[in-house]
Amino acid sequence: MRLEMPEPSRHLAATWTRSIGGAADGAQVEEAIVAILLRLDVALYPVIGKSGVAALYQRSLHLSVPAHAFLADACAGAGAGVDMPLLRATISRQGRDDAVAAAATLLDTFDNLLGSLIGPALAGQLLRPVWDASPGETRSHGQA
Repeated sequence: MRLEMPEPSRHLAATWTRSIGGAADGAQVEEAIVAILLRLDVALYPVIGKSGVAALYQRSLHLSVPAHAFLADACAGAGAGVDMPLLRATISRQGRDDAVAAAATLLDTFDNLLGSLIGPALAGQLLRPVWDASPGETRSHGQA
């Protein structure tokens, strides 16, 4: 059974694109993707918990593999959680263009999957702080 994804909202990808700016290589791209994934975790953790965020991440990663086969490396060792060091290593080994395309696909997939599960309006409300955050901004779970 294939999950039909709605039209992408592109908010996460647009936020991420702002954050990469003039990134020159895969290592800089991986820093930007990790930063936005951490912001996603902070935004969603209070609502769906650690395991919910991990499940969304894992499913998004899995659904992104057909478009970017090298992401399978990040799936292989991720287990049931969000393995940022593994994702960082996977992305940083790629050239800039491949890293950018894969990260955009992952974020679009995450955005669409969340919207398909809870509805686009609620997803938009939950992710607004992520979209509006400045590129380097990340808060811990305890901060408002």
